[in-house]
Amino acid sequence: MSLEQHPHPMCLHSDPDFDTSYHTPSPALQKFINRTLRISITDDRFFIGRMMCTDRDRNVILSDTTEYRPPAQGVAGVKVEGDSVKAQLASRMIGLVVVPGKYITKIEVHETEGQDRWG
Repeated sequence: MSLEQHPHPMCLHSDPDFDTSYHTPSPALQKFINRTLRISITDDRFFIGRMMCTDRDRNVILSDTTEYRPPAQGVAGVKVEGDSVKAQLASRMIGLVVVPGKYITKIEVHETEGQDRWG
């Protein structure tokens, strides 16, 4: 089968039973491109940045990103009030970051009502 005849021209596999859905980025994630997202990961950190792109493995690239992480146990900035614990999050600007899809636990749109999209 030639490239011109292939139903998915970006796919170079000639096997007609080849599952092309695995080899295209997630449409559910693609709709968030250029939106400001908050992405939480398995080690309790989260990133806030503008989504640039994603891939088939749901890896996400963010730009203008700030990383937030809770302080380590026993570090100043942690207050215990009754049954709750309040912590001052540590943050740092990291710019461009790739967040591996296998570590993502939650993705939230971080824009407030009336906030313009970037660009």
